[in-house]
Amino acid sequence: MTLNAQKDFLDPLLLQAVYWLTNENAFQEAGDTEHILNAKCLAIASDISTLVTSVPSPKHLGLAVHLYNDFRSRHLIEDMFNLGYSISYPELRKFLTSAAEHGMKIHEKMICLLSKMFEGTLLDPFDTKQRLTVT
Repeated sequence: MTLNAQKDFLDPLLLQAVYWLTNENAFQEAGDTEHILNAKCLAIASDISTLVTSVPSPKHLGLAVHLYNDFRSRHLIEDMFNLGYSISYPELRKFLTSAAEHGMKIHEKMICLLSKMFEGTLLDPFDTKQRLTVT
């Protein structure tokens, strides 16, 4: 959950508006917001974006995963969701299941690729062409 990941997720105009609302000097100067990596502005913009669109931001998803990994508490995640700080527990379970399934698919593809690479070599345990002879 990096600041750059949050910034890439957000609409630049929303981020600019939040930056101007929270920084009087930037508003007076009508400063450019491309270099903004202010954690507070990104957090506020992430909250607004998630509440309006119902699409969880990296902040909301990352916080739920972090809390789950550290505390394993469904109630804590649900409380944070009810306060608007993270995704819900059922959404978290769906995400973790999806991530695990994705990891398994990558693992299966790697095994398939390796078996094709070693097909017909001495490392192929299913090679029926070679005969073992005992002397």
